[in-house]
Amino acid sequence: MLKYSKRGGHLYHWNRRNNIQKLLKYKTAGVREYWIVDPMVDQVIVYKFDTDILMQYSFTDEIPVAIYDGDLRLKIKTE
Repeated sequence: MLKYSKRGGHLYHWNRRNNIQKLLKYKTAGVREYWIVDPMVDQVIVYKFDTDILMQYSFTDEIPVAIYDGDLRLKIKTE
């Protein structure tokens, strides 16, 4: 599941309550991985439900996709 932040600001300030509510709904629905992409701060937050680990990445990082056992890596490109 990928969530794109339309509002500016750091993730902590960007509708944090809404993100947490959605995170819990997705976990209950069986989603394995939840991504929040915030282009205003070039940041990607990835939450892995199976391990309850939250990882923070920048747009310069190659981000492993856990549901593919890390064999697939994505890099966010902005223009």
